[in-house]
Amino acid sequence: MRLNIVLSNRFKKDLKLAKKRGLDLELLNSIIKHLTQRKPLPPK
Repeated sequence: MRLNIVLSNRFKKDLKLAKKRGLDLELLNSIIKHLTQRKPLPPK
């Protein structure tokens, strides 16, 4: 079962700021993908 993502306005602003700072958004996308598919996150 896959979970739905609901983006808050605060998250949208933080995401925009992260893009502006040049942070790695692929890492964030992979984490969100794992969480929506209810998979455990890989260890650090």
